[in-house]
Amino acid sequence: MPTLMSSNGRKRNGGDFNALDFFSGCGLVTEALKPWFTTLWANDICPKKCAVYVANFGGDHLVQGSITKVDGSEIPSADLAWASFPCQDLSLAGNMDGLSNGSRSALYWEWVRILEEMNERRRPPVLCAENVVGFLVADEGKQFRSAYLALRKLGYLAGALVIDAIHFLPQSRPRSFLVAVKEGTPFERETLTAQEPHPLYHGKAVLTAWKTADDPEWLWWILPQPPRRNLQSGLRPIIITLRDKVEGTTLLAENAGVRDRVEVYAAETFISTNVNELAKFEGARLKTTTRDLVKRYNEIITNVENDPSLKIEER
Repeated sequence: MPTLMSSNGRKRNGGDFNALDFFSGCGLVTEALKPWFTTLWANDICPKKCAVYVANFGGDHLVQGSITKVDGSEIPSADLAWASFPCQDLSLAGNMDGLSNGSRSALYWEWVRILEEMNERRRPPVLCAENVVGFLVADEGKQFRSAYLALRKLGYLAGALVIDAIHFLPQSRPRSFLVAVKEGTPFERETLTAQEPHPLYHGKAVLTAWKTADDPEWLWWILPQPPRRNLQSGLRPIIITLRDKVEGTTLLAENAGVRDRVEVYAAETFISTNVNELAKFEGARLKTTTRDLVKRYNEIITNVENDPSLKIEER
């Protein structure tokens, strides 16, 4: 078992549920879960990240060291086990070695091993594995299928969804979530799942994963509709800070054949935030009107990305 970090005496806040934070890093998941969950146990290998974690949440529950040395029988039972496992072997910016050959993303299997060692009685009723969207589509979905079936073998019902920060903040950061619930655990299925894919959470990547999983008990997890973002406040400061993106967005609008989803989301971020002011900004050097820009963007979303839920309302 890796060395348990000493506590700095800082009080931890939490809700009515308990969580385990695997690959905790500096504690972003622990922070996000605080209104509902108290983190009972966390683990990361990086000393610098662990130091940040201890400074914010205390160290009495943080285990610093390799996950390969963690013994599942020594971990406390909890309501949720969360794993934001390394993305390097699944990301377009990495080498795409996947879960089988990658030295980092393959640590997903250490998480599964630990769950196995916790035995059925102590195993958390809810699991969540978070990563880049490549988790769903690497090797045409075959990598995800093996990860999905491993949780099914442990007695969980599961499904995947993609959530993008762009629906809440002026930044695109799509992430995939494999969410599983132990069979027999009561939950509000009518509220938390749908009967069919939802365009906001189940785009092409999720559909690829679903088809490859080929499981009739797949769960279509959904969330409440995100609130409509206020696009009228702070437009001028945003235009100034995003000035360098204007020219790239124009080029994107002129190229309806774009297939890079990251670029598409970048375009939506800029246009949706600045649609009223874009044409007025003298330094933009735009070669088209705002209306044409939005129209061309919608064509890309509909015809190339096949995701009409991301269309921008033309004004």
